[in-house]
Parts: sequence; structure tokens; C-alpha cells
Amino acid sequence: MRCFNVLYIAHYSGYLGANRSLFQLIVELCKNNLIRPIVLIPAKGEFSEKLEEIGVSYIFSNYTVNTYRKEKWYHSGKGFLREIFNFITILKLLSHLKKEKIDLVHSNSSVIDVGVYLAALMHKPHIWHIREFARQHYKFSYNLGNYFANKMYSFGADRIIVISKALQHYYSSFVEPSKIRLVYNGIEISSIDGIPKKKVDIIHIATVGLLHPSKHQDVILKAISIIIHKYKISNIHLNVFGEVKITEYTNLLNEIIKKEGIEEYVTFHGYKNNIINILKTMDIGILASEFEAFGRVTVEYMLTGLVPIVSNSGANTEIIQDEINGYVFKLNDEMDLAKKIVLVIKDPYKSHQICTKAYECAVNNYSSELNANKIYKIYKDLLA
Repeated sequence: MRCFNVLYIAHYSGYLGANRSLFQLIVELCKNNLIRPIVLIPAKGEFSEKLEEIGVSYIFSNYTVNTYRKEKWYHSGKGFLREIFNFITILKLLSHLKKEKIDLVHSNSSVIDVGVYLAALMHKPHIWHIREFARQHYKFSYNLGNYFANKMYSFGADRIIVISKALQHYYSSFVEPSKIRLVYNGIEISSIDGIPKKKVDIIHIATVGLLHPSKHQDVILKAISIIIHKYKISNIHLNVFGEVKITEYTNLLNEIIKKEGIEEYVTFHGYKNNIINILKTMDIGILASEFEAFGRVTVEYMLTGLVPIVSNSGANTEIIQDEINGYVFKLNDEMDLAKKIVLVIKDPYKSHQICTKAYECAVNNYSSELNANKIYKIYKDLLA
């Protein structure tokens, strides 16, 4: 098979969902010498450290994302200036990148558009990997406005990869559907040895993700309060994993904990880079997000033997079928969420059946090997 020189473009320097997915894609494609990757990153950080560990070349350049959170009237002007800055920045990279004999450009997020400019200037195909609902989930605005952003998605990519049917449906409204390819995220599963046996004296509940209003950790806290005070179930503990994104929201979460009197039942652990090993010690995994584009963490719940409980928003219901391989609750409905958690606690036999189905589903549909094979086929078809 031909080895392609691929320029990957990351939109941040950390090692969270999008970059973890990109890293595993690179690992899988490099196993059989299918690509020679070069990664463009906006800053050094944990992601560049991971790339160094596997000997992958990267280039540092201080470009920015093509989105912003509009809070003041003058932020729109700053967005336009950021777009000019990005174009000047990539012009400085052009001569160096041409020496690398790049075959194609692969942008790893919808919130980065420097790949459009680079691919056009180098006359190379551009793949745009859409991994988020930027407007709906994060309430972002685009540097050049929504109209021009839509035109850029439509005409600035030769192929668009989406990670869920929910994203496919949304982008098909302004991008030619024949350009769009659905490829679910892939998780590395070889290091996960089936469903681990767990102690059940305390039911440990996990929720993983940025502490952000769109993730609705506030709903989970209220559900925990209902379980303790209404259902009189006290052998539970909520473990919250994720870095602080908005301080005001974190303050709100702490206020809810204090108001509901559940201080001893909740622990904030912050960001953990060994989350898979930690999840193996948990019993229930919750994703309460609104407009979730895929739900990588849901698959991690499934692979580590947790009963997944997700909101009925975004792509969550593509992964989880209610009462078959998990539970689905009504978005923003803490009472419904509490009922689902109680079902898990009171029926351990059914919970075990659900864990087994969830594990099988994850292994068969969301492996990193399957993900890489599908993406390599897109490369081949585009470069044929």
C-alpha cells in the first residue's frame, strides 16, 4: 500500500477528546507504514509530548481557531483580525511545508480553518474532520460570520468527515452531501481486558468532560440529590472528572452541592490522563451533554464495564439504545436521570446484561483499527 505524506492540523495543544482521537488515528496508520505524518500545532503542550513519545514530527505555529465566544460588540472585529493573522501565519509556513512534499491536508476540527488556506496554496486535497457542534454545543461565533463559515465548509474541503449521523444531518444542509463521509471515532481497545469485576459496597458514578454549561454537570448533581433525599439511597458517590473551562460555572456547581447538602457524596478530581484505568473502578457513567457530536467518553464507559446513561441529545442515541446497551434520559431532566440511576442500582442482574451488551457494541463498532481503515480508504479514493 502507498504511504501518504499527511499534514494534520490540530486546534489546541492539550490532550483531550479531539487530539486523543487524532493521536490514535496516527498510531494506527503508522503501524503498517500507511502514512508519514506531520502535525501542525498552535502551541507546545501535552499533545506534542505524546507525539514525541512515538517519534512523530510536529511544527509549532501560533495560529488561532476560527471561532470566538461573542460577549462584547467589538469581538466581531477581533474575529476578523484573527483571520488575517492566521493567513499571514500560514504564509510564513508555506516554503517549509512545500519541502515536505505533502500529499494531503487533514484538519482535525471544525474550529480551525488554516487547512483551507494551506491546501489551496499548496494545491493539495483538503479533508476537514468535523468533531463538534461548535455553534450549538459551545455557543461559538465564527471569525468571518456564519455565512462565510458555511461557504468555507462547502467549498474549502474536498471531503468532510463527520463523527456521527447527527453531524452528517446538520452539515448536509449547507454542504454537498456527496462530499461528506461518516466515520465514527475509534478507541484503542487492545489494552482493555473485558469487563472488570467490581466491588459494589459503594456505587461509584462517573461523569467525564470539561466543566462547561453544555455538559450539564448541574443536572447530574441535582439527580444525585434526588436519589439521596427522595429515594433514600446513600451508598452512592459521584466522581467528576474534567478541567475547569468556565470559572463561573464551576462556582455554580459548588453552590448546588452546598444548597443540596451533598458535599460528602461528590468529589471533583480535575483532569486525569489515565482515565481508562480509573473508569475500571467505577459502576455507572453519565453523559448529560446537549448537542454531543459523538460521545467518545460514552464508548470509554462501555469498554470499561460501566452502565452508560446519556441524554437524548445529539449523537448520544446513536451509540446508546435505551435499556439495551445503556439508558437514555430526557435532556435537562434531573428527575428522569435519577430514575435511570435508581434502575441500575436496584437491578444488578439487568445492569450486568447491559454492561455486556455495551462492551460488545463498543468493540464491534468503535475500535481505532476500524476507524483508521475507513479514513485511509478516504485518503486512497481522494488521491487515486
